[in-house]
Amino acid sequence: MAHVGRPPKPIEQKRRLGNPGKRPLRALTVMPAVAITEVADGPIVTALVESGAAAWIGATDMPTVRLAQRLWDDMERLRSALDVEWSEPAFRAYRDVVKELRACLSLLGLSPSDRSRLGVAEVKARSRLEELMDRRARAGTRRSPAQPSEPEMAKTS
Repeated sequence: MAHVGRPPKPIEQKRRLGNPGKRPLRALTVMPAVAITEVADGPIVTALVESGAAAWIGATDMPTVRLAQRLWDDMERLRSALDVEWSEPAFRAYRDVVKELRACLSLLGLSPSDRSRLGVAEVKARSRLEELMDRRARAGTRRSPAQPSEPEMAKTS
């Protein structure tokens, strides 16, 4: 059955807030550190390392990383086949592989919404106060306080 209502809050976020519901939380499990480049290689692994995702990918994620790498290879092969000769079945296969690859990358936390669900990164919009403070700081750099503005100069002459 599908989940109804708000999605559950990640455990990490509850811990940061001090567990406001006071319900028992699962124990922290520390995943063993895995050097992702030692286990797999290819463009997907390179993208994971460059994006910083290797910091939260554990040993249990390696099958997903390998699957994503195979899907990437299949996507490249189908793309080159479509460049040579376009066909409807090849295009459908390409589209399906891209969907599966997107699902794998989502499981690995490579989009902002997925990272927030995993509790790895928090996506926060700028508050109105931060925008006003930045605007004020930018306005202050345009004109120094020692220099009078044009209307003040007109009053003195």
